[in-house]
Amino acid sequence: MRMRQTIKILTLFSSFTVVLILFGCSEKFSDDDFLFDPPEQYDALIESGWAHFQNGLYQEAIDSFVGASERNAIEPEVYLGLGWSYARNLELIKGENNLKKAIAFAIFDSLNLAKITAESLAGIGLIKLAAGNYAECITYIDQVLEADESFSFSKDLSVNSQSLKISKAKSHYYLGEIEQSYLVLQDLGIELDCDCVQTVTGTGTVSHGEYYQDIDGSGSWDSGEPLDDRNGNGVWDNTNTFAFGEVLISVNENHQLVTSSLVYSDGVDYTIIKTYEGTNWFLVTGNPISDAGHIVGVEYTYTDDYSGFLNKLLEAITSY
Repeated sequence: MRMRQTIKILTLFSSFTVVLILFGCSEKFSDDDFLFDPPEQYDALIESGWAHFQNGLYQEAIDSFVGASERNAIEPEVYLGLGWSYARNLELIKGENNLKKAIAFAIFDSLNLAKITAESLAGIGLIKLAAGNYAECITYIDQVLEADESFSFSKDLSVNSQSLKISKAKSHYYLGEIEQSYLVLQDLGIELDCDCVQTVTGTGTVSHGEYYQDIDGSGSWDSGEPLDDRNGNGVWDNTNTFAFGEVLISVNENHQLVTSSLVYSDGVDYTIIKTYEGTNWFLVTGNPISDAGHIVGVEYTYTDDYSGFLNKLLEAITSY
């Protein structure tokens, strides 16, 4: 009888000891602080994350957003915050990966889907610029601006449609697409700090090309339709970029082209395919195109000092 009482007392003591170990004030069952400290709510962590972000404390912002992700891992704002914070912390790969996650999870926040998607795409575009992937930068920025011409990042108003266009102009410049870079600045109303460019109405001369007159309106060359046969093989060559073909035109002044805006003849306006910046040539398409040597009307912007123009253009796009 006494033995049974002794065993019962020992059992109760052992149970009490286990309870003290598991739930004692000075010991923790887990190393996860958020299981024992007063719980910090998801919304509070998101709020503190953006506050740190706006104060330039990007590592602290990352820590807050990571904490928020431990409480709700499917909210897109978590990854939007992480993506932008990593990007500003110059951790570009992590930034891009998290912004792509934000886009993927945006379907779980239908009310803010468009906003989160646009702000994520803008972030990825700027990451691409920082990484030197200029063509991709242009692609992402175009997606943002096509969806919202007056875009502005809700957490940093300096990231807006104008700043994105400037980033696009930089990308065009670094890709050697000088005309496109210049046209972005023109669209923004930003003038170069020089008198190095002028716009004129003048004349140009059709040089050479291969083209035809689509008399029956079929959209393709048919035997018997007038054909300018550049290489003399007697057939229409499919190496042309456009169905009607293309021809080179030179302006009739010794001007170095920046951009060309209009080519016309006999009541027909032709489509300008490409301006060969720094030369006096551009490429057009249309139907019918006049024979080689024909004079056409042209409107274009040119410079007499192309290297000086390039320097002023770069100065303009990097001053923002």
